[in-house]
Amino acid sequence: MLINCTRCGRPLSPRHSQCDHCSALNDVPNVRLAKRPEETTALDTSYSTVLGSRTAAQRVAIEAVERFIVHEQHVAIARPAVEVANFLSKPNSLYQNYHQQVFSNGRYAGTGPIDTIRIQFENAALPNLADQIVFGSLSVAGRGQPDFGNTTMILSPDACKPRTTFFWGNPWVLSKTMRILVGETFPMGLRSTWENGYKLVTCKHHAEIDCKSLSPLECNDLLNAPTASGDPEYIEAHYWNGFPASVVSKIVFASSSGPSTSEILAWEIIQESVKAMHSHIVCEEV
Repeated sequence: MLINCTRCGRPLSPRHSQCDHCSALNDVPNVRLAKRPEETTALDTSYSTVLGSRTAAQRVAIEAVERFIVHEQHVAIARPAVEVANFLSKPNSLYQNYHQQVFSNGRYAGTGPIDTIRIQFENAALPNLADQIVFGSLSVAGRGQPDFGNTTMILSPDACKPRTTFFWGNPWVLSKTMRILVGETFPMGLRSTWENGYKLVTCKHHAEIDCKSLSPLECNDLLNAPTASGDPEYIEAHYWNGFPASVVSKIVFASSSGPSTSEILAWEIIQESVKAMHSHIVCEEV
């Protein structure tokens, strides 16, 4: 579906942000998806319904969590240490998503049951855009999803704001929960812009927020608690296209997870690369 450029009014492809006619920069495609009136209306309706169902004390607790998220939310991308080391050790490299890496022969295509069909579920959440999205998670304590790797890249909020949207969860896990069939799309109200991430958190986790205050790690645990079946659960971050190392603000290595010798070596390479080429990045071991 074509939309119009905000400056000249001429047609703009759903996969482009720059107008071919006047060169104006419009919102990136995933942000435009989240800003659709029907999307924002559905999210706002759910948010109002949730707040209306809570007690006064529960609303106070929810507001405290929301304030914390507004000030501390980040995009976290958890990957194996070796992959992060390869990315940071090459000058001017661009971190790409799974589909872009496979297309450019940067990695082998996965042969697991999820890898062979993942694009179908990702496109259900991001119609015709999934191959251009870097997938991460919403984090408030500098921790990524351990299911995807023991090394987490935390991206700069300033770089993320104009390029990032949030989604209710992993599309594959969510499709099982909601029984979304191949060829169907997800209902409205499951995504938000960067600024409205707190609304998505409240709509999803309001029942788990009681009347006590939560620490940063408790908030992060709330956002990343696995499902009853053991599937990874989190609020998914969608970052438009790839990013250079300059967008990474922090790297966290989970040494407590029992890393292998090759992972420890990769962590040493990461630290050396940061010292040599990316001094703005903070390295942390937990």
